Amino acid sequence: MALTTRCPQCGTTFKVVLDQLRVRNGLVRCGACSTVFDGRACLVPAAGMAPPLPTPPAAA
Repeated sequence: MALTTRCPQCGTTFKVVLDQLRVRNGLVRCGACSTVFDGRACLVPAAGMAPPLPTPPAAA
C-alpha cells in the first residue's frame, strides 16, 4: 500500500511504501533536499479521507 509523506524541511511530498517504513524504522531521505526524517510522523492523509478522530478518555 502506497502512502504519502511530506518533508518537514522543504515541503516536498512523495510516495512511500509501508514495508519500506517498517524496515527502516520510518526513516526516509527527501529526494529534493536530502533531509532525513521520520516518514511515519509526516504522513499526509489520503485524499478524500478525514483525519482520525482523537480517542476519548477512558471512563473512570
